[in-house]
Amino acid sequence: MAQPVTVYRWDDVGAPQIVDGRPSEFINVLKKCLAEGYGTKTAVGWSIEDENLPEESPFLALKNNVSTGGSGGVLIASASNNNATNSIRLQSALDYISKSEQSRLGAYFYTSTGGSGIYYPNNWVIIASATAFFYIAHSENRKNLNYFGATNHSMFFAGDFSSFYGFDSARFITLSGKINNTSTSWNTQLNYLISDDYTNSAGYIYALDSSVSKANSYLLTSFGNHALNQSSIQDSSPEIRVLSPFLLSTGSYSLASAGTTGNSEILPFVRGQIPGLFASQEYGYRSESMPFIKLIDGSQYYSVPRANSGGTSIWINMEEWP
Repeated sequence: MAQPVTVYRWDDVGAPQIVDGRPSEFINVLKKCLAEGYGTKTAVGWSIEDENLPEESPFLALKNNVSTGGSGGVLIASASNNNATNSIRLQSALDYISKSEQSRLGAYFYTSTGGSGIYYPNNWVIIASATAFFYIAHSENRKNLNYFGATNHSMFFAGDFSSFYGFDSARFITLSGKINNTSTSWNTQLNYLISDDYTNSAGYIYALDSSVSKANSYLLTSFGNHALNQSSIQDSSPEIRVLSPFLLSTGSYSLASAGTTGNSEILPFVRGQIPGLFASQEYGYRSESMPFIKLIDGSQYYSVPRANSGGTSIWINMEEWP
């Protein structure tokens, strides 16, 4: 069943703001958008599973909405202290018991919390359903462009993918640009991986039998190598005629190199689809302002800017996800 999508932005009336780049500010953005709401916008229905008191080290555990078909997976956000510009650690847990006890953990990664000034990614956008969301943040000094130019920014995914297996209880994942890594650099964000480095792993995927068996996960499309880099058309404004969903694969980005996973009963090669994420055969829109939104086949799509330079061919549906 399709999930309705809500778009939350830093420039909404009543939206929580990232001012100093403290982890508590970042956590407050997640809480307000996913679990509490702000202004005239209601939250998408996630619940706060656990959190620290404000005077303690920042910690938040958010569970997706089981009543709307969510898996009940949990996203854990934590930081060593609440100092300005301190990065925050993110990790998924299929089984969350307490702050000190979880199992079937996803790969961890870090993201920038922003900071004071025009060069920090304080301008956040969350595109979310009751079961999954994308987080994208850009700085004020990049707002008149649609590429990051190797500057500080953030992008990651957390939540349920749309599984091709009806009995899949391990749907809750995170996707980032570099797994089990503490860097928050421009080339460790999800948009870098899907636009420039798609052969690397984006996270972990756990077995269909609910065991602790896991493998690295990858993202692939119908276009084969979808990482376009065509400077002659990067500033063009083409109509988008063909979109391919992103599939979540196990063990490799290629079936030919995935070994026996094609026949696996518990870790099959293709596991499902990433909700809302698409690649187009058309490429361009580098000179637009962030965030750039385009009407494609009657629906609004968010243009995902490239991490370094060049145009884009990556889009997020802003209305409805499978």
